[in-house]
Amino acid sequence: MGWYGYTPDTERVEFTAWIIDDGSNISGSTLEPNTFAASHLGELSAEISGTVVGQSILFEKRYALVPGTHDEPIIYSGVLFEAPDRITGRWAIDWEHGFHTGPFELSRLSGFATRSAKTAAIAAEKNAPQLPPRQD
Repeated sequence: MGWYGYTPDTERVEFTAWIIDDGSNISGSTLEPNTFAASHLGELSAEISGTVVGQSILFEKRYALVPGTHDEPIIYSGVLFEAPDRITGRWAIDWEHGFHTGPFELSRLSGFATRSAKTAAIAAEKNAPQLPPRQD
């Protein structure tokens, strides 16, 4: 679960992220309430991809193209904190409507594993039969 804002004084936009982390690369998707696209859309989805180097994370988010969204990448740059599993940082987009930036935070809801434990678990999962994700 996470949030992003446009300035420290504006309301936060909460989002959910599903992320695959292989220890150096991440990929996944996000889902958030519609705050800027066509009014008949309740939620907006996006794909994310990026890299992790040490405690630094850099990824881009691209919205699914639906009425009122754009295909410009939004760049997220943050720091990974191990306890609790949390990323904080800033997002930025530089496009035809100008440069925009703001804070973001993303927290792991499924536990507080260390990065080395997560990497080992991912390596083990790659060799195990693939099961559908749990729906708790």
